[in-house]
Amino acid sequence: MIRYLSIMDLLALQDVTRWHMVRTGRDQTVADHSWAVTVLALRMAEELVAPLTVDERADLMVYALLHDIHEIETGDLPTPAKTTLEEAGLGHAIRALEEAFWQNRGVPFPTWGSWGRISTLVAAADKMEAALFYKREGPDPIIKVHLFAGMVRHMTETFPEETRLIALVQGAFNG
Repeated sequence: MIRYLSIMDLLALQDVTRWHMVRTGRDQTVADHSWAVTVLALRMAEELVAPLTVDERADLMVYALLHDIHEIETGDLPTPAKTTLEEAGLGHAIRALEEAFWQNRGVPFPTWGSWGRISTLVAAADKMEAALFYKREGPDPIIKVHLFAGMVRHMTETFPEETRLIALVQGAFNG
């Protein structure tokens, strides 16, 4: 999928700022976030009972790096906005924005090999990264607790049998 993106597309993630609705100690770009999601997803994959194949690991890295690439056109979509859209029955609008990004480049919306496992791990790493970034850089203890609780709830619902993975996530936040 990377070959369908221009060099400028790939570098533009450095210019998209996250957390614009919430005060943090430093700015974070989507590029910073995507790199962190990638390394967290790879680390989380090491704790799975059923290890990823070599092809799945490659798909995981590419997808984690590019999971928010559409935000070079849309800007960062804050979680509260996404939640509001989903609760209003308009969650498909988010997917449509992502699909439009790829269509604008003449490419069908990508699937990442074993999409289910890969997208699940990246979604979990995405939540973990947000909670850990705000733990380090956010001033509001209520938001910290909310992000941590959401991350743990997501992990325990998504990976109920993966006790090592859940321990890793909890340890990262408590450590």
